[in-house]
Amino acid sequence: ALQDAAAAAKEEARLQVEELAAEAEAQRLRADALEAEVEGLRVDEAKASELCLRLEAAEHNMLALERQRDSAMEDLREARAKCSALAIAHEESEGALEVLNRQITQQQQQQHHQHGGEGSTVQSSQAIKLPSAKTAASEESAIVHSQPHTESQVA
Repeated sequence: ALQDAAAAAKEEARLQVEELAAEAEAQRLRADALEAEVEGLRVDEAKASELCLRLEAAEHNMLALERQRDSAMEDLREARAKCSALAIAHEESEGALEVLNRQITQQQQQQHHQHGGEGSTVQSSQAIKLPSAKTAASEESAIVHSQPHTESQVA
């Protein structure tokens, strides 16, 4: 009976050891899985950190580009204002030129009448001509747009 009890206790202890060994193996497998998950999270964290740095650099570049755009827009506004001023000045000079042409024509006619039609060397076909205001403005616009921006103008 003692041997049976010892054999039963031994069997029970063996079953407990097997059960504990199986539980330990399950815990080891779970620990391995958690370790793999932690390593994956570390990789993801490194990627996220790299993406944050790249985002900061992109935001910095975007701000620099916005400043350049604002500067270019200001240059464009100034160029348009200059172009408009040139067009107005050109129109005014055309008006002044017309007045001068009329005065020249009147002087020629007076000289012609005073000299009895002789010695008039300037013909009315020699009147001074300027390009139209529209042509002058478009030429100025082409000049403004063909000039490259320097670093100091853009920044």
